[in-house]
Amino acid sequence: MIWSRYVTGLQPKQQQSKQLIAASKINKLLGKRDRGENVIQDQTSQLENDVFQGNIEDTSERDASSSTLPEVSPVQPNDSESNSCSDKRIAELEAKIEALKESKRNYRARVKELRQQVNDLEDKLNCASSAKAKIELVTGSGIFLKKSKVAAAKLGSHSPNILARNLFRYLFKKEEVLGHSLMGRTCNANRQSSALPSINAEKRDALVEFSLAAYNIKPSISGRGMTDEYKIHKTRILTSLTKLIREESKKASSD
Repeated sequence: MIWSRYVTGLQPKQQQSKQLIAASKINKLLGKRDRGENVIQDQTSQLENDVFQGNIEDTSERDASSSTLPEVSPVQPNDSESNSCSDKRIAELEAKIEALKESKRNYRARVKELRQQVNDLEDKLNCASSAKAKIELVTGSGIFLKKSKVAAAKLGSHSPNILARNLFRYLFKKEEVLGHSLMGRTCNANRQSSALPSINAEKRDALVEFSLAAYNIKPSISGRGMTDEYKIHKTRILTSLTKLIREESKKASSD
């Protein structure tokens, strides 16, 4: 019992001694740290003073100069290679330009050809339209007259000979009539006078045939004792045209 009290009495004292030892160690460590910090601070301040006074070389500049890499000269391209590449490119461009010029020439030639074809077609259309605007009096005769004039001649006509007179004024010019006769023969009323030249026989015959055909009068073979209607109407037409030529000649002489 007494021993236990003694032990319990010693335990607090031992704990206190341990605490004191630990505290002293901590104080020593703290003292060393403070001294180290003071030394570092003194060294730092000394260095700053030296730098300010120019006694010590700036380490940053020394480090930067020491760390500078050696200059590397740029790689110079080979002149021969660059010249060959440029020459090749120029040759390619010149070839393309020449090809474009050739295609342009071909295009212009094609345009010219197409324009010529268009002009030819227009001429053919104009000829066709002009031919349609005219009427060939007798097929194969080559004698044409405008539709409008043929219609005007028919408008005031009630017989083949009147139609022939109206067509005659459209078909023959004044210069073609003066000094001419219808058939180029001597006049029965004045046989002593010389015969006048005939007017255009192709126009005359086409005019007469067209006038007869307009009234559906065609030549036919008549029997004995029968009069051919075609011959009668043709004679009337020729007689009427002969009188018309005389009338035009008298007008011209009186003027």
